[in-house]
Amino acid sequence: MIIESFLRHKIQFSGPVSVSDFMRAILSFPKEGYYTRKEKDIIGAKGDFTTSPEISQLFGEVIACWFLSKVHEKQTYNIIELGPGRATLLRDVIRTIETLKKIDIGSITLLESSEHFKNIQKQTLTPLGYDIKWIHDLSECQEIHDSNKIIICHEFFDSLPIHVFERDSRDTFGEILVDFVRNNFTFVKSARPTINCRLLKIDEMFPCSRYMPNSVEVSPLSWKFARDLAKIGRDTCHTIGIIADYGLYGPSTSSLRAIKDHGILSSPFKYIGKADLSANVDFMALDFYLRSTYKTFFQTQREFLLSNHIAARASVLLKNYSNQAENAIGLHRLTDENRMGNVYKFLCFEKK
Repeated sequence: MIIESFLRHKIQFSGPVSVSDFMRAILSFPKEGYYTRKEKDIIGAKGDFTTSPEISQLFGEVIACWFLSKVHEKQTYNIIELGPGRATLLRDVIRTIETLKKIDIGSITLLESSEHFKNIQKQTLTPLGYDIKWIHDLSECQEIHDSNKIIICHEFFDSLPIHVFERDSRDTFGEILVDFVRNNFTFVKSARPTINCRLLKIDEMFPCSRYMPNSVEVSPLSWKFARDLAKIGRDTCHTIGIIADYGLYGPSTSSLRAIKDHGILSSPFKYIGKADLSANVDFMALDFYLRSTYKTFFQTQREFLLSNHIAARASVLLKNYSNQAENAIGLHRLTDENRMGNVYKFLCFEKK
């Protein structure tokens, strides 16, 4: 209710807000936002959604093996993860790296804003014995400049705020905003181009043509993080990384969704502060910035996992462990074309 009241009053006094500001308030409002409140663990069977690492250890093991196929052996690598969640993926990656002993792990740096998740990450990772640092911005990574780095971004970019723009009959973009009308939040279109239209130069970015959609979602904060990731790799050392998320290689038109209890709600205005808000990732935009520093490779999750031999690893687990059904179901869920296999994408990158 506090977030709803805040948004209502803001709209009353200042007019409709951008979708970006709406998302930011819901997800990050101090102590009351979806990612800042503490009363519920949002990931897992009892939460609102389940991520790939929670489904099967195979996911983290395969990612670790991809990293190890690219590293300079017998060297030390520092690990950076953006939005580690429960740190399940990172734990599985570290365990696999330690088992195969091709490299040493130096420090671990975690970009995390939620105190709740920081506490869970401490419980998960502290027993591993590594030096762990939590940061709020990638500019705080200076001390690992000029060092080999492994970067992990799993389901991080989909939670970053988006702006939504729609073209009118004059082929000019206006911004989709959030208003409060008749005691309900609703989407409205700006009567004229907003400052965000002008600052982001939307008309230039998406020139009128039959190939361009009439509605587009853009995430300047995602662009900022992609530029920062590119900057991190511009030292003299080796850097490799993955971005894994759901989205498209290009902009989406209407992907904003609210998720609660493992389902997509009928409206993003339901259960404000109690439901997750996310949107498709534009991998083409991220790739544009990363390619200034890295070689990049774009695949579906299915293509990435199968090409890196998840099926072979699964067969070993099926032979040696008692939870055979669980592993078989996990493999299917991660790679099936009609489930997570095609919905989720991987953008892998390696220093040129």
